[in-house]
Amino acid sequence: MTEWRPIFPAYYYNDVQLSEQIAQDMTRRWHGGKSYLDYSYDTGKKTAAFLLALCYYPCGYHPILTKLLNCLVGSLACMTFFSLLAPLFGAGAAMTGALALAIWPTHVFFTSQNFKESWVMLLCYLALACALRLLSPPGPGRARDAGLLAVALVAVGFLKSYVMAVWAAAFAVALMIRGAMRWRRRIPMGAALLGAGLALASPFLYLLSSRPLFRHYLETPADLAPAIIPNRHSQKADRNVQPFSPQGISEFRHSQQDSDNAWAQRENNRKVATQLFVDVEFHTWWDVLAFLPKGMFYVLFMPLPGLYPLDGNLGRILAALENSVLLLLASAAAIGFWRGPKTLARGLLWVVFAVMAVGSALLEFDLGSATRHKLLYLPLLFPFAASLVFPLRGDAAAKKTG
Repeated sequence: MTEWRPIFPAYYYNDVQLSEQIAQDMTRRWHGGKSYLDYSYDTGKKTAAFLLALCYYPCGYHPILTKLLNCLVGSLACMTFFSLLAPLFGAGAAMTGALALAIWPTHVFFTSQNFKESWVMLLCYLALACALRLLSPPGPGRARDAGLLAVALVAVGFLKSYVMAVWAAAFAVALMIRGAMRWRRRIPMGAALLGAGLALASPFLYLLSSRPLFRHYLETPADLAPAIIPNRHSQKADRNVQPFSPQGISEFRHSQQDSDNAWAQRENNRKVATQLFVDVEFHTWWDVLAFLPKGMFYVLFMPLPGLYPLDGNLGRILAALENSVLLLLASAAAIGFWRGPKTLARGLLWVVFAVMAVGSALLEFDLGSATRHKLLYLPLLFPFAASLVFPLRGDAAAKKTG
C-alpha cells in the first residue's frame, strides 16, 4: 500500500515524500562535499530526513530498506508497550493491548512509511516504561532507569520537541508525588526524585545537545525552544497578539492552516479538505474551555459515519469504520479505569492521554495530522479496555505495583 501499489491518492503520502526529498538532497550534497543549508523546515522534520540520509548515503536510495527498518522499530515499540503494561494489567490485558496496537491499520500504514513516527513511539514507550518502574516499589537498577528515562526523552526532543516537554512534565509530577508518598512512609525515595529531576532537566539537556548538531550539520537557527507564535507570513496574524493567549492560539491555528493550504495548492493544485474548525476564534479562556470537548472528540474519533461527510472517499470510509471501533474501545477503557484499582501508575497513563488530547484539540489543524499524532497517546487506553476481559489477573498485578 505504500511502495508498489498505493491504494490512496498521492496527497496521502505528502509527508513521507517531503522527507524523502530532503534526505535525497542531503545525500547529494554530502556526495558533492557540501554542507546542507535550508531554513525552511522544522527541526523534527530535518532530523528525520537526516536519519534517512544516513541510511541512503552508504547504500543508495532504496526506500524499501527504510520501510523495513520502520517495521522493525514499530515491532520493538509494540514489545516495549507490552513490557510496560504487563506489571500493571497482567499478561492477558497487556498482550491484548499490544496486539491491538500492532494490528491497528492506521498504525501500520503510517509507521511503515513515516520514518519518525515509529521511532517516536518506541522512545516514548521506553521512557514511559522507565517512569513506571520508578513508580514501583524500590529495587535494583533504579538509577539506570532514571538515566534511561532522560536519554529517551532527549532523543524524542530531536524528532518532536513538544511531545518531549509534555511527557517530561507528566513524568516529573508523578515521580514527585511518589517521592512525597514514600517520604511520609519513610521509604527510600531517592530514585523517584532523581527520575523527576532528570525528567524536568530533559528539555534543557535537549537544547544543549541539539544546538551543535543543528548548527554544524543541519544549519538550523539556534532558537529551538517550542512556542505558540503566529506565523509572520499569515495574512491574519496580528502582531499585537500575545502568543500565549487565547487570541494567540487562534492566530497560530489560522497561520498554519493558511500555510498548509498554500503548500497543497503549490504542490498538488488542491485545497486541504479536512482542516478542523477553520473559523474558530478564541477571545477568552472560557472560549477555549468550551471548545475542548468538541475539539477532543474530533481529533480522537473523526470521521465517524453520519457525523462527517465521507463523499465516497475510500480513506474516509476506512477511517470512519476504524474510528467506530476506537470509540467503543475508549468507552470500554473508561469503564475499565472506573472498575479497576486507582493506582498512581495507572493514573499516569490517563494523565498523559488527557494532556496530549487537550493539546491536539487546540493545535491540530486537519484530520490527517490528528490521526497520525494520536497513534502515540490513544493506545494508552487499550489496556484499560482489555482489563474488562482480564479483570482478576490485571487487578492483582496492579495491586502489587502499588
